[in-house]
Amino acid sequence: MSTVILDNGGYNIKIGTNNDRGPRSIPNSIVKSKNERKRVFVAQEQEECTDKFSLFYVRPIEKGYVTNWDAQQKIWEKAFSALDVETTNSRIVYTDNNYLIPALPDLTNEIFFEHFGFTDVCKASSSTFIAEHSFHVRKERCACVIDVGFSWTTIACFVDGLLIQESVIRIDVGGKALTNKLKDWISYRQLNVSEETYVINECKEDLCYVALDFDENMKNAKKKMENNNVVKRYTMPDFQTTFRGIVKEIQEPHDPAIPSIHLGVERFAIPEILFK
Repeated sequence: MSTVILDNGGYNIKIGTNNDRGPRSIPNSIVKSKNERKRVFVAQEQEECTDKFSLFYVRPIEKGYVTNWDAQQKIWEKAFSALDVETTNSRIVYTDNNYLIPALPDLTNEIFFEHFGFTDVCKASSSTFIAEHSFHVRKERCACVIDVGFSWTTIACFVDGLLIQESVIRIDVGGKALTNKLKDWISYRQLNVSEETYVINECKEDLCYVALDFDENMKNAKKKMENNNVVKRYTMPDFQTTFRGIVKEIQEPHDPAIPSIHLGVERFAIPEILFK
């Protein structure tokens, strides 16, 4: 009997089985493209979407909780279809942050048992699994787990693998807030990218970083271009010949007809949102 492992994130799903070498990453969303109006892309079907400008998203998870169960079920159906398993002859291990701070009705048992036909369901928060590994494998009695997600962050303390419920802190800040702030800064200072969530999220992934010394990075960002190792050019994809933005040094030759943006201070200032 196979065991399916499902890490149900707000942005991506990580899914696999106990026989796989590693998980697959699948978008946890349903997308409609501005230029392909007749088709809806569910989960991994988004790889078939060639034009990712001005995408319209339906996300089943808001601030860490599943709020659209119909959309979530459709996404799971696509995700499970990518696995070479029969759900009716499989068990499932599922990460659920609702276990840390219960807030909304939980329909996972109904869907997993009645719709997909799994034989057994094991649910726990991702923080719990991390703490279990710390306790049983690394032999560490105490653990403080900081889980930064797409639209939320949770902090939880564990002793001997057990959650201290009073220690749980939840903040509605995550990767989504960083992407939105970066969109605002770029739109205000350079180019209107307010509808380009997909492109700017990739830009954030490619260029932003956490500065170990914020003040030193700020000094470097103010240097003249020939001595500046912070400011970079990000050439926007056209989804005809390029499908992801290209990072270039600011001194490199550039065709002005191709839309691009410059990122300097933004590269390390945006992630500071998580720490403030």
